Amino acid sequence: MSKLTPNFLREANRLHYAEKGMLIQAGTSDEDIKSIYLSYFKRLWGNHEALVNAQDAFEEAWEIRNEL
Repeated sequence: MSKLTPNFLREANRLHYAEKGMLIQAGTSDEDIKSIYLSYFKRLWGNHEALVNAQDAFEEAWEIRNEL
């Protein structure tokens, strides 16, 4: 069971999706998710276009994952 908040997990996945075009794999450790978040936060800082361009596809993928 993850100790990360649902909002943090969603944001980490949003950043990962904007960078890689996919959600973080299920089963990824909390430490790895924190590392992904910090890395992609720095990488995407100031690149709001990448976040905006990926938003609709991310929302769809996130909704599908949470239905399972």
